[in-house]
Amino acid sequence: MSKHIEVRPEIYTKIRDFMKKLGADDFIKCFNCGTCTVACPIAEVLGIVPFSRKIIRYIMLGLEEDLVNSKEILLCLHCGECSEYCPKGANPAETMHALKTYIIQNYLLKR
Repeated sequence: MSKHIEVRPEIYTKIRDFMKKLGADDFIKCFNCGTCTVACPIAEVLGIVPFSRKIIRYIMLGLEEDLVNSKEILLCLHCGECSEYCPKGANPAETMHALKTYIIQNYLLKR
């Protein structure tokens, strides 16, 4: 049985605007090829598939709750391997780093 997903364009816009202020809005170039996941040493070691690819889908669909609850964002080492191999220049490493900031500012500091 499939889970119903409510796409939230207003959340996408809010996150995109936040990321743009940090200079990390290249994620819009992503076409979900999965190269970032293959290059990620954490995904390989922990067996988390897909890694940054899944996070970018969460942004695109405006799934803020999934982003906030994602362990992958906090596990990211910011090594840059994903960005180095990204064929579209979507810069997933900067996306992950900016999302850490987003989560800290909007959720962790408000608890």
